[in-house]
Amino acid sequence: MKNVFSFFMLLCFVGCMTKEESSMDSSLVTYPVDKDSLELVFTGADTIHLEDFVLGSYTDFRAIQQEGEHFLAGIHSSQHALDLLNLSTLSSEGQIAFEREGPNGILGSIDGFFYHNVDSIFVLSIDENTIHLMNIDGKKIDAFDFNQFALPDGFEDYDVYADQGLMNGPDYNAQEKTLQFYTYRWADAYRTQLFASYSIESRSFQSIYGSYPEHYQEDKNYLLYEDPGLLTVGNYSYVYFGTSPNIYTYDNRSGELLSVKAYHCEHWPGVPEGLPLNTDFQEEVDWLTEVAAYVFLLYDEQNELFYRLMKREQPVTNSSGLLNPRWFGPWCIDIFDKSLNPVGHTEIPANTVLPVMSFVSNGKLWMKNPSKEVNEEESLYYTLQIRSK
Repeated sequence: MKNVFSFFMLLCFVGCMTKEESSMDSSLVTYPVDKDSLELVFTGADTIHLEDFVLGSYTDFRAIQQEGEHFLAGIHSSQHALDLLNLSTLSSEGQIAFEREGPNGILGSIDGFFYHNVDSIFVLSIDENTIHLMNIDGKKIDAFDFNQFALPDGFEDYDVYADQGLMNGPDYNAQEKTLQFYTYRWADAYRTQLFASYSIESRSFQSIYGSYPEHYQEDKNYLLYEDPGLLTVGNYSYVYFGTSPNIYTYDNRSGELLSVKAYHCEHWPGVPEGLPLNTDFQEEVDWLTEVAAYVFLLYDEQNELFYRLMKREQPVTNSSGLLNPRWFGPWCIDIFDKSLNPVGHTEIPANTVLPVMSFVSNGKLWMKNPSKEVNEEESLYYTLQIRSK
């Protein structure tokens, strides 16, 4: 139900941590100084046309690379498949279709995936609590069932999870042959470890890591910003939260917390005041519209940069008294180097792009056009590239 509600709110409307966990070593927390030497600039429009590829309804998507070509893959839920789009030719490459039953079947929904190569496509089914290892022909190579498999701390009542539309896993670390994923616990979730590293060779957990900032443990409701974000780059896992400016870096082999970057950009308003638990639907809609939140942390491998996308604070209504649409308000992007030191900042005016649908491929940041009309003359995505100020 938690995942369904999050996805429902996403479709409908297409924090700052005040104190650390008592067990956290305060020496790991740093407050980096903004160097502001880089920016992202628009370099392309009309890059993908709606008649070629409709991504807006996808529940998860990823940029992938195969034999030197760059692709965008998205879960096509109704067809139980992954759609592939070649980002160089801007043409469809067809689908990777999966069966629903039988020896190659994936039951229920496809909730998350990681495309490593044609023989290693990891597909998550929350309904089965299983990660399937598939090939490009839809044949099952292996399956990792977590229904009767306790976490390293002995906890059993959990789901292997993926936030729909937020590229939250599973992630595959090819060097260590491990999967990184969100383990949603159905008891005391805000006081436990969030992510797990699982070895596909030994079929055992290697580590668990990541915990909620303390303000999530209060009796408040942060709606779809309650789910944590995960970005992995090799042996490092970066954990972030919608209502906290901090970025936590973990060694996903050992689960050790390596650093906490506490960076407040100029638009961060402080700790968002969460909603009481007994609010009505309209109060939730208004809160989601006005609150500032960090939605994505993306990695640009070619430029060795991180991009953190923030939905800026805005009033519920505009000067004409009309409701401000949630995702089409002003955004900004903080740019970090490989050590998570801030090196730039870019403003995104309202009604320019739809950053909640964003990804990085081949050194470019792709952002969806905000148009809600199906018009084959309108672009689906714009591209931005890094440059020095």
